[in-house]
Amino acid sequence: MAIYTDNNEFTPQISTGEKIKKYRLNNNLSQVDVARMMKKSPVWLSKIETDQREIKVNDLVKICKIFQIDISELLGINKSNSGYKTVLQNVLSNLPNEIPVYRTQELDKLFITKEPVNPTMYAYWDPNIFTDEALGLFIDDDSNAPELNPGDRVYINSEWQNNIPFGYEDLLRRVKNNTLWLLEILPSSKSLICNDCGGKQDHFNRPKFEEEYSCLCSKGFTIARAKNDEKHLSFFNNYMNLDCYEVRMIGRLVQIIKEL
Repeated sequence: MAIYTDNNEFTPQISTGEKIKKYRLNNNLSQVDVARMMKKSPVWLSKIETDQREIKVNDLVKICKIFQIDISELLGINKSNSGYKTVLQNVLSNLPNEIPVYRTQELDKLFITKEPVNPTMYAYWDPNIFTDEALGLFIDDDSNAPELNPGDRVYINSEWQNNIPFGYEDLLRRVKNNTLWLLEILPSSKSLICNDCGGKQDHFNRPKFEEEYSCLCSKGFTIARAKNDEKHLSFFNNYMNLDCYEVRMIGRLVQIIKEL
């Protein structure tokens, strides 16, 4: 791969994966050693080193810290060249984000019990489309058929709530009618106090286990369509109708890949 900028050409002699392997061996580290420091599996590192898998920018930065090298050494960019910073920025901005894709039946493990779950697959997306926090899911039910069928793949923006005001009127303005959402179904409550445990419900962010007086109850997850008449917000699919106070909004579906 050749990279051009300011009439200069930079051509990496060997792939990034091969360079990672070279620096690992030079540091007398095994794949197990590096994988442990990266909090990844040895299989992940093996695929990176053999160029069977793309590496995320964040992981690239971490691995450079382990080897105590500059990122330019892995990307094959000459730091002495006047266009170095431009080339580096271009390369990093074009590295894809790795998005794990899970089955919807595994959402309890992901969000509630926090059990380790191996993704069914990984998808690679332009970082301008999806951040590292995006969530991929395989649909395994017909609750939103025929629009979403078993085997279809969806991608969810799980960062939507970070900047949203918490007032109901703001929510009515932000949530568009007919948009699809991943929801966590909550027990009935009164004034946001859970009827089951007496804890305070948070309808935007899942509370941490150690947070005292917070409701950790859950009745499972579903995908449903928003019904917003600018006065009231609710959600529905083929099997249920839910008021906005009955759910925790995990994220909005932003991409659907149909199973052919």
